[in-house]
Amino acid sequence: MILNLYLIFSLQILFDFEADHSQSTDLISSMDFVQVLSNNYEEAHYYYAENWELLRKMALQEGYIHSYQMIPIAPDSAMSIDLILITTYKNQAQFAEREERFQILIERLSGKKLLNDKQPQEFRKVLYNQISKEHSLQVASPR
Repeated sequence: MILNLYLIFSLQILFDFEADHSQSTDLISSMDFVQVLSNNYEEAHYYYAENWELLRKMALQEGYIHSYQMIPIAPDSAMSIDLILITTYKNQAQFAEREERFQILIERLSGKKLLNDKQPQEFRKVLYNQISKEHSLQVASPR
């Protein structure tokens, strides 16, 4: 399972490199593996679209992050993971400033936006977080 997730993540990073022609090896990514609780998919989707993604869009515009991705996992999947959230930083300095910079952006918003007044702990659980500094994938060309 972890190997499959790593492969998905590695392939997406490779596509990002090709898209923006950036070959930087200084990238650092934070990945959250999220499980939706008690079929609260609407609440989770709303929360991540109106909070997490909005903050990432703002951070991208401010130059605080390199990129972000929200990857939904098919509900019929054998994994207990429903969503992978990835925020990638250009380098260690940008990564080190992430909390301070996101706090600035959070202060610009008027609080969390919630659906049905459900708090995040009621509809989602972050199973684990992984920080990755490895953003290379060796792909053999067919001969």
